[in-house]
Amino acid sequence: MQKSGPLHYTFLLPSGAFGGLEIQMINRAADAIRNGESSLFVGRPGRRAAERARSMGVPVKTLQIRTDYIALVAAYRLGKMMKNTKSNVCIVAESNHLSLAILARRLVWPGVAIVFYQQLHSSRSKRDPFHNWVYRNLDGAVVLTRKLKNSLAERTVFPRDKIEVIPYGIDVDAFDPERHSKKENRRRFTLPEEGLLIGLVGRLEEAKGQAIAIEAFAKAGILNSALVICGSAQREGYLEALKARAQELGVQDAVHFLQFTSEVPALMNAFDLSILPSRGETFGLVVIEAMAAAIPVIGTDAEGVPEIIDQERNGMLVPPGDVEALAKAMRHMAEDNGLRKRLGQQARQDTLERYNYETQTEKFFAFCKTVYEARQKRLARA
Repeated sequence: MQKSGPLHYTFLLPSGAFGGLEIQMINRAADAIRNGESSLFVGRPGRRAAERARSMGVPVKTLQIRTDYIALVAAYRLGKMMKNTKSNVCIVAESNHLSLAILARRLVWPGVAIVFYQQLHSSRSKRDPFHNWVYRNLDGAVVLTRKLKNSLAERTVFPRDKIEVIPYGIDVDAFDPERHSKKENRRRFTLPEEGLLIGLVGRLEEAKGQAIAIEAFAKAGILNSALVICGSAQREGYLEALKARAQELGVQDAVHFLQFTSEVPALMNAFDLSILPSRGETFGLVVIEAMAAAIPVIGTDAEGVPEIIDQERNGMLVPPGDVEALAKAMRHMAEDNGLRKRLGQQARQDTLERYNYETQTEKFFAFCKTVYEARQKRLARA
């Protein structure tokens, strides 16, 4: 099994969902190929994630899983897939599929290293006998924040020194404000060309805080301003409820709703201020996208966001769900052009230094290679 040079990665994600986690896994699989290595995406048949991976040139195999945790038939099939591709590293994004990868290794392909790519927060303690067996059989874990690292180390038996913090990266050049015209971008999205634009980008759902944003915007009462809410509704009737609330508060003409767009760099560069009023974000990719555009952000002081936003250095933090605090922060930002410019410039600089896509991708694969080589040494000693 010892192999030098390029490695082969299996990305295991047999979930039925399609969101940020799935997109990040597919991107990593495509990154491996661009880096001169090889990869295989293993997903559930007929699901959007598998089709997205194929469209990006990533080889795909489908795996039908009848049950989570102990699925021997699926594990055997996964093991055969990894053996046929001579896979070196198996990346698993969901904790309930870790045991599947471990069984596949035991049944068919013993040399593969297993890396948990944790992108979602879990508050459950996992120190029962089953989970102890799972986490003792992992070779490494990549998490997005220090908070996730602490949580994983405290709630499982997995050693802290095998957990690497590697935040997401973005194409910072695509967001460079020097490449954009604010007025042209506002015309592109049919937004007011003059005045202060406050942006909120993300899925339309209660946890993301769009209703809180509308309440705070109305309470702030900023002259010549507009609130732009961009995203697709996850529940029928939610968009209509938001529009009705804006109407009740008398700000319906100043609140603009946009459907999800792939032109995020242009949209971010149309704003003067970005807000993230969600109850909590494991990471907050939209925060670093706004920061890369030199747009100051008011974010929720919860979960991973405080690791990105440094209070009044590159943005502002407010308690989750606090309409008054958000309104006050919005007014403060609106009234102080110098503050917005200073925070935005620092935000852009921090993004260049911490969240460059190429740098973060290199760190991810360097860690995976280190984990694989460490496993090979352990097997050689056994």
